[in-house]
Amino acid sequence: MTSQGTAPDPEGSGASSRSDDVVDLDALRAKRLETVGERRIRLGGREWVLVPEVPFEFAEAWAARRRTRCAHLLLADKDDVEAFMACEPSNEDFNALLDSYATTPGKSSAS
Repeated sequence: MTSQGTAPDPEGSGASSRSDDVVDLDALRAKRLETVGERRIRLGGREWVLVPEVPFEFAEAWAARRRTRCAHLLLADKDDVEAFMACEPSNEDFNALLDSYATTPGKSSAS
């Protein structure tokens, strides 16, 4: 068993196939984010900075049709949500935004 605070494998990747090891999600996330540049979109003549990864909660907010919550989860500056939503983003806008992450919102109950 590894000691607390160390990665479970000798490479320091955070992953392990041994069942008694702790998977270091912090290390795995840091490794993923090393390759991600700053994410930006343009809407309403303005550039918006996005968070580096789509939070898991986004799928729930999308399925519940809580688009303002979706914007809150995706925009890096939470103070920008009201101004962003004033641009009246469409479902297609959100889909294009999600394409930049190479992900989809999943199926909603209305699909």
